[in-house]
Amino acid sequence: MRVVYVRRMDGHYFAVETSPLCPQDGSAANVADAVLDALPQVTGEVTLSALRAAGLPADACQEALVVEAADGASMPEVLYPPPTGMATTNRV
Repeated sequence: MRVVYVRRMDGHYFAVETSPLCPQDGSAANVADAVLDALPQVTGEVTLSALRAAGLPADACQEALVVEAADGASMPEVLYPPPTGMATTNRV
């Protein structure tokens, strides 16, 4: 399963599936509407490249994440950046 998240102005990301509004506080991300417009045009797997090919502007791709999880996994509605100064690592 793949979920598209978009970045809000405060830095956290929320899942965009059916609404351009953050489920936590109802605010919108700048690119949420563009992602929702492009999603139905994607054939095959959802990737940033596929969204771009479906018409998502390049600058909107800079504020979007596509996260893949195992089938049946629970995906969070909101992703938060680590607190300032906290060390992070990227693992695949």
